[in-house]
Amino acid sequence: MKGIYVKSFTFEKENEFTSTEVESVMSQLRGANWSKILSVTSKKGGDNVEVYLNLAGDQINGLAVISIDPKEFTVVNIVGPIDLEKLSKLEGQFGVPDLGIEKDKTKKKDKD
Repeated sequence: MKGIYVKSFTFEKENEFTSTEVESVMSQLRGANWSKILSVTSKKGGDNVEVYLNLAGDQINGLAVISIDPKEFTVVNIVGPIDLEKLSKLEGQFGVPDLGIEKDKTKKKDKD
């Protein structure tokens, strides 16, 4: 992994950011290697979250998470090859949520 970049913008009033600002970020994720893997829209709160992967064959070379709600716009970008085992060690630290990554493969085998 080369780096984790987080940019978060908070606004006093709802919808102060423009669709042009959001589109400038989203257009970068429409490149050849990026694929949207998750999209969640809250009908109640107006929150939207999208997750994108940058893939080269079976290798994950990047991950982007876009979170948009009426008063906040956040972009998280993980750059470089991603090792899910190493990424799981960041869960609960540095603001990284629990991602549900299986940490102990032997436990999974015992469950099967």
